[in-house]
Amino acid sequence: MTRDYGPATRSLVQASVGFMNETTNAFIQQFLEQTNVYFGPGDLVNNMLLASSALVAVLGIGLGLMSNNSNYSSNSNSNNNNNNSNYNSNHNISNDNNNYHNSNDNNNSNNNSNNNVWSHPDAGYNSNNDNRNNNSNYNSNNNNYDTNTNLASDPVVPPILSVAYPYLVVSTMILFVFADLGLGTVINVIFTADGRSTTIGPAFSFSVLTLSRDSVRGGAFMLTILIAGLSGLWPFAKLGLLVFAWRAPAKRLAIGSRSRLLVFLDEYGKYSLIDSWLAVLALCSYDLSWARHGTSIVVHPVPMLPFFMFVIATVLSLVLGHVATEFHHRALLRALSVDERPAAADLGGAPVGGKLSRHRLCEDLPEASARFSVILLALAFAAILVGACITTLQMHVSGALADLLLSEDARILPYSLVGIGAFLTRGPEDPPLGLRAVQAIFFTFALVIPLLLLSFLLCLLLVPLPRSRQRALLKLCRILDAWAAFDVFVIGVAVANFEFGLLANFLVYNDNIGYACSWVRDNLAIECLAIECHATPGFALLAVAGLASCFLPGKVCALCQEALAQQGGDTEEDLLSSDSEGSDEAEGLVASLFR
Repeated sequence: MTRDYGPATRSLVQASVGFMNETTNAFIQQFLEQTNVYFGPGDLVNNMLLASSALVAVLGIGLGLMSNNSNYSSNSNSNNNNNNSNYNSNHNISNDNNNYHNSNDNNNSNNNSNNNVWSHPDAGYNSNNDNRNNNSNYNSNNNNYDTNTNLASDPVVPPILSVAYPYLVVSTMILFVFADLGLGTVINVIFTADGRSTTIGPAFSFSVLTLSRDSVRGGAFMLTILIAGLSGLWPFAKLGLLVFAWRAPAKRLAIGSRSRLLVFLDEYGKYSLIDSWLAVLALCSYDLSWARHGTSIVVHPVPMLPFFMFVIATVLSLVLGHVATEFHHRALLRALSVDERPAAADLGGAPVGGKLSRHRLCEDLPEASARFSVILLALAFAAILVGACITTLQMHVSGALADLLLSEDARILPYSLVGIGAFLTRGPEDPPLGLRAVQAIFFTFALVIPLLLLSFLLCLLLVPLPRSRQRALLKLCRILDAWAAFDVFVIGVAVANFEFGLLANFLVYNDNIGYACSWVRDNLAIECLAIECHATPGFALLAVAGLASCFLPGKVCALCQEALAQQGGDTEEDLLSSDSEGSDEAEGLVASLFR
């Protein structure tokens, strides 16, 4: 039946679409008024959320600056008082010049002796900062961390960051609220004829809130867990735990527990991007268009501001996690006594025992482990690269709209990871900036960063580098591992294979065009539009690459860190803080790797 009316309908649309603009738009709007359509919060609410986020961030930074200036003034006054007191006492000891000089010499000797307690070339401190040790939250006699202190009040944390950090977390939370409530992506229908075009829509709209609701109503419960759990609740839970780790004293959150918590938050923060990747898959499923003799009907995806705010909030959340982890590591380093720290020569830059400090880190690993790691990293790189290029899923489109707009061959839409990204800017000759931005975000997180991570790990193992460069490169690899979202894309495709059709078909009859599609089904006895997602045999390679991207970098980083710790004689605490030795060199590391 559908093949009979299809050609006739095409001719009818071609002949009349030039006169349909106003009539069709009014017709669709009438249908939209009869549906329970969610268009997101009003402009006032959106503007208030964005303004509140910016205001909280500015407030936190301002309070941090005030705190920083207050501490600076207090320290200056204290130093002046101490200098005056020492000056008067030195004059009152004796009027004899020799005794005066001897007294000063003794005082200077004592000062130098005290200063040398924490003086270490790689500790990040010098004698000018020793006044801070008097107010230290550490017991330097037995190296026990004071259980009444927290990370925010540690001396290694700048006062401005100590005060501003919770405000920045709250600001990011407000951005997530804005992104979750607003429409992230909408799909419009564009009619063009005789050089004129009109846009009708949104035909479909997507947000974290509506997708969470509709996936439950449509019976797609795995999608509900991914969207509502990982993209809805998890970002707020992570940010809340970051504040807890930042403010909780050691007697409530032990140092080891804080280390494990921050590592966990760093590793799994990226999974909140699952909603964004599912939205990109949804855009590809509505690849419907028809054109003939200057007349066309195109289904056009449009990313909205909440989509970009969600990505920005996710990036800020990752950065805040890295900041907390970095200063936690520096606090642990400061808690070590001098003799527990690695020697300066072990950190690179000078020969040690007659051997050059530049060497391959794989030489410090057991031979079998080194070979196995290098082979697996190379295979994982190839698997990700090939898996991203081969067809891994197909969208099957059917129903009245498919018969109207697509030829029979075009109703099966094959996609790869690269094909999905290319689809976003495939339509118009000059794609809008929003779609180009979505494409760049997708390729950066899902493909570029995972490949860079594996490349840098291979460099870490195989390229001769000083010890400090190896530490800095290891730190960079851990950061990239927290941002690499190839495995997140694989999870999205796997779940879409089972439940994407349930959600898509539910949206057809319950979203913005639900009333019109229900009329077509009830009166013409045909489906309006049906969409299904199926994995192809190539998905097996994609799944293997996803598993490798998820687990392999972390295992290799652990092996490398263990080798660096053993070679440098590090203690357990120093192993946790190994990132801080290379923090000053990370910025120029990539450019100078092969020097």
